[in-house]
Amino acid sequence: MIKVCIISCGMIANSAHIPAYRTFGNDFFISAVSDINENSARETAKRHGIPNFYVNAEEMLEKEELDALHICTPHYMHVPMAEAALAKGLAVFTEKPPAISWEQWKRFSGLEKKGFLSVCFQNRYIDAAKKLKSMVDSGET
Repeated sequence: MIKVCIISCGMIANSAHIPAYRTFGNDFFISAVSDINENSARETAKRHGIPNFYVNAEEMLEKEELDALHICTPHYMHVPMAEAALAKGLAVFTEKPPAISWEQWKRFSGLEKKGFLSVCFQNRYIDAAKKLKSMVDSGET
């Protein structure tokens, strides 16, 4: 079982990412969520049966025994949160875009050397994208 925490409890975490983790059965366990808005963190944890919530992401990273961190923060926080998680040896899943400036992109693009890093580009999984990929792989294009 992979223990994961989620940073930021907005619409995308509640409507997409947390429900997506539930489709994996016991492969993933969401042990905590974090949001600077305490009510949002508390309500998200309650709504989804997540045992712990925090208002400070760094505290969550210190206290929780984790395998992975899922970052759903505002865009400008993706790189610093990914850096902090990778420094702790965690796998990192982040929402798009991965960076908001050229400077951030240069920092982000080197992070994969520090551990597992994935950006959630969900369009890879829609039927049209899968068909295009199969066409490219087969040489049709």
